[in-house]
Amino acid sequence: MKTKPLALFVLIFLCTTLAGCTSAGFDNTDLLRPPRATGDKAQIQEVIESKAGGDYTLKYPQNGEHRSAIITQDLDKDGIEEAIALYRPSGETSATHILFIKEIDGVWQATGDFTNQNTEVDKICIGDIDGDGSDEVAVSWSNYVAPVNQMTVYLHNGKKMREIQIDETYSQFVLSDLTNDDIEDILLLSLGASDIPATAKLLQYNTDLQAIYTRSVTEMSSAVTRYTSVQTGKTSDKNSAVFIDGMSMNNTLTTEVLYWNQEKASLENPLYTVKNGVASNITERATASVCQDINSDGIMEIPTVTFMPKQSTEKDESVCNRTDWNTIHAKDGKLASVMQTVINSTDGYYFIIPDKWTDKITARIDTTARSITFYEWVGTGRLARKGSRLLTIQVFTEKDWSERKGTEGFVEMLNHSGLIYAVRVPEEESALTLSLSEISENLKLIDG
Repeated sequence: MKTKPLALFVLIFLCTTLAGCTSAGFDNTDLLRPPRATGDKAQIQEVIESKAGGDYTLKYPQNGEHRSAIITQDLDKDGIEEAIALYRPSGETSATHILFIKEIDGVWQATGDFTNQNTEVDKICIGDIDGDGSDEVAVSWSNYVAPVNQMTVYLHNGKKMREIQIDETYSQFVLSDLTNDDIEDILLLSLGASDIPATAKLLQYNTDLQAIYTRSVTEMSSAVTRYTSVQTGKTSDKNSAVFIDGMSMNNTLTTEVLYWNQEKASLENPLYTVKNGVASNITERATASVCQDINSDGIMEIPTVTFMPKQSTEKDESVCNRTDWNTIHAKDGKLASVMQTVINSTDGYYFIIPDKWTDKITARIDTTARSITFYEWVGTGRLARKGSRLLTIQVFTEKDWSERKGTEGFVEMLNHSGLIYAVRVPEEESALTLSLSEISENLKLIDG
């Protein structure tokens, strides 16, 4: 089975459908009086200097795909790239400028210079928001005063650019075609605050009004205090969706999935439910796993975590968790497990539970020995117990391995970053015994 590395601890903040952007070749730190460029870059720099009235500081987006202060991209699809420059004139202390520059008849000229009173640029996303075939620019602005962002969108107005200010604050945003009409939608995610509920809002451009409006709103979990991962992907029935992993005050993660319901013409969030005034989410977990396409099939998987079977006399700390990787079906909002794993985040690996082991095994971790041992789980109900050992995975340093310290019976599977990942299988075989080739196929490095 083809799998991808588990990126368990990376905080992912994505903007999707961003095509073909390149840096204009300036240094990627805030600079006063950037180094003198040549050719087209020199002309771009001259336009910035002219608009700034002299010295200026380049401003860099803090998140997202575009991290350069000067971005070049063919926005109007005429085969000629425009430049987008973010800067602050030396005489100003807080406002940030966004300048659009286009080459017309061989000369670079400003087509729009706009000022925003926020001190920082959070993120820039580029895509066709109004459906005219050209790209628009959505800019998320931030400051040090409030923990929320504000947005402006820049569109073509003949040979000039025009600005639309979005009268909303939010925590994060995504640009993606959620409604499957080949036009980018704006999704604003807002964390809850005191008596203000957490929400997700889908915004679209209205051609008749030449304005951006809120088409649909759905409630989200107000228990979430920060988003650790926001990604776009596909549901099992190939709907476009946004997968959001959020951390709550009790240090647990939950996943919320947002997608467009064509029949209801509304934004859906099926994993977040409220019954009799009590909110719940079946994905709540005390591990750091976030959504990903674990088996590289083009469908996003959602992690859920359960405690493996144990006897009442056993200590919980030695019992492993089982992480199920589930797809979600947009039509009914139900999860379906496609893979089960046991993850050792400390030593950086995970083991895929083979189909013949499903509901027939348990596992124990020994942090001192750096090992996980799998056992057959026999019996049912109160008489169920841990049975024969099936497999031990243990991590050794290269030094201990070369000196054969405690390595008797172990076979090396992986060698990574000074560590040997080895396994030991009992000599006596059973119906659940795995071959070394099966073990090798199912043992994966988290970052490998």
